[in-house]
Amino acid sequence: MIKADDVTLQMLSNTMAQQRITSTEKRIATAIDTKGKKLNQVISAEENLYAKKEANDAKTLENLSLKDQVNFSTLTLLIYQDQTVKQEMIANEKSINAYRPNIGLQVWDSIKTGWFVLENIISFAVLLWPFALIGVLGFFGFKRFLKK
Repeated sequence: MIKADDVTLQMLSNTMAQQRITSTEKRIATAIDTKGKKLNQVISAEENLYAKKEANDAKTLENLSLKDQVNFSTLTLLIYQDQTVKQEMIANEKSINAYRPNIGLQVWDSIKTGWFVLENIISFAVLLWPFALIGVLGFFGFKRFLKK
């Protein structure tokens, strides 16, 4: 998370407060030197003046803050859309050798394949038994008739 705070107005507020305090301090020091007996009246008048300057500075800062917000206002947009799914095929450039089984598995698969071929040959031979039977009977029958 990134957070950025604009502290320009806070720095301006601190500067204005320093100027107010310095001004009031000088005026009170001058009043102490020149009007010693009426000091209580001068101090209350200075405090009143200080409060008014502070209120004036606060309004100035508030106006600057509003002006800053107008100049650099933030706009938030919320856009809604139905969920979409995108699928993409990516070419795999690896060598096919990486996916070949090892030699032991290849030998085992060859043995199983050979056994299945042998089973198929035997089942095909068994499937042709009527022709073999006819052939054998024909051979014996032909031999018998030939002897006579």
